[in-house]
Amino acid sequence: MSGTFGFVLVGGTISESPAIYAWTGATHVEIDPTPGTDGRLIVAYDVTALPAGGYRYEYAIYNMNNDAGVGGFSVPASACTAISNIGFHAVRNHAAEPDAPSYSNDPWASAVGGGEVAWTTESFAVNPNANAIRWGTMYNFRFDSDRPPTGAVANITLFKTGGTTAVAVLAPDAPAALAADINGDCLTDDADVVTLVDVLLGADTDPDHMSAADLDESGAADGVDIGAFVAALINP
Repeated sequence: MSGTFGFVLVGGTISESPAIYAWTGATHVEIDPTPGTDGRLIVAYDVTALPAGGYRYEYAIYNMNNDAGVGGFSVPASACTAISNIGFHAVRNHAAEPDAPSYSNDPWASAVGGGEVAWTTESFAVNPNANAIRWGTMYNFRFDSDRPPTGAVANITLFKTGGTTAVAVLAPDAPAALAADINGDCLTDDADVVTLVDVLLGADTDPDHMSAADLDESGAADGVDIGAFVAALINP
């Protein structure tokens, strides 16, 4: 393509500042995972309300000069929090070249469970050329949730060393606990009655169910908890 092109400048020239700071609506956090030993990461995040309800959570991790790199990122999310539209974006690594590493372009795997939303690439031990966040690159992570934001701690996994470092972010707040949710499915229904009975009869020894059935916090689930369960159903 040839011809004459014109460009309109917007704002002044900015030098010696990472481009991640151009995300002006976000909160930026600088992290030194191993001070005095390795370099810096910058995490940015923002939460926006969706027109149809719910919230969009967006995060970016920029590797300014950290040799270990980043191979995992997780954000806390309660089991009773609805998570959808999980997304990931990475820059494309260059094609294979002689005498140069051939870094993977495989997208990170995402998962919801265990109280978190998590993204991971292959470990360094499995693939030293995995699609990690290396020097001078920035990757993006996002999801939607039905819960509003609250202060939380996310975790970053370092690629080469496998260590983790914490970072303060906004994440979905946990819904209020349902006292009569004995089976932990985030509902109060007939299934909780069955689970309570099974616990009282000794047929259900799941530690989580037994703890939830101890509504009067006496240290054991017993007949007294039946009354507390009925009261919780009437006044959830």
